[in-house]
Amino acid sequence: MALLLGKMKYILLVFITILSVSCSSEDGADGMDGADGANGIDGAPGTPGPAGPNGVNNIKTVLFKDQELIKGEIEFSVPELTQDIFDNGLVYGYFTQDATQWVSLPFSSLQILGTEEDPILASLTLLEVFRIEVGKIVVFSLLERDAPVDIKFVLVQGNEALNADDFMANDFIK
Repeated sequence: MALLLGKMKYILLVFITILSVSCSSEDGADGMDGADGANGIDGAPGTPGPAGPNGVNNIKTVLFKDQELIKGEIEFSVPELTQDIFDNGLVYGYFTQDATQWVSLPFSSLQILGTEEDPILASLTLLEVFRIEVGKIVVFSLLERDAPVDIKFVLVQGNEALNADDFMANDFIK
């Protein structure tokens, strides 16, 4: 019996040694990940967040399509130009001959005046906002075009125009 127990100790020791070597973590590279499972159901909606700031509702755009340009003053009826905009706001003007770009007013062109020997470079304003009144904008034009143009006025109400840091004209209207 002692002999059997002695042999059993050796067999057990060999078995433990084999198991410890064969069960190591060095079993090779991981296989590819399996396909993702189906998404679970959505959770309950959360509570609404606090109210955000009020949106900007102080800018109006007035578009005049297919306008013929003539030399001289051209009057546009703009009922959206209120007393508040007239007193405290801003009026921007733009025109375009096609749908690719808007050109801001005043629109100027460089001209060479004088002689070839003594040239003088001058800027000639060809189209500009000449005058504004409540309900009316007058444009002055030195352009005559065969093709009509679109003219757009952007009106900014006074309170936002006076308080906005991002308007470069802000320093001039206070």
